[in-house]
Amino acid sequence: MRWMGLMALIPTAGLLTVSFFVLFAVEKVHGKNLKTFGKAVAAILIIVASLIFSKGVYTLVTGDCPIMKAMCGMKGGQMSDIGSKCGDMMKSGMQGGSGTCPSTYGK
Repeated sequence: MRWMGLMALIPTAGLLTVSFFVLFAVEKVHGKNLKTFGKAVAAILIIVASLIFSKGVYTLVTGDCPIMKAMCGMKGGQMSDIGSKCGDMMKSGMQGGSGTCPSTYGK
């Protein structure tokens, strides 16, 4: 699971690239309000990129991916219910079962 941390570099690089071009465009604008708005948008993009990057570093260092935990049923809630039922389906499918995931709607 540690390789999932490296995947965080893709959205981080994309967000930082977009924020660079937003800041570049802000320098060309003459309106004060539009400059302030552009700088705020760029700041938000940089903050989100840093959060994604820090989560990627956390995943790389610990090997612990919270999204995969939720999908595999380590946490409570509907996703764990779906994960456990589909996991049972996969086991039965490998043993010649029906191969369809049971529906969890209406519960």
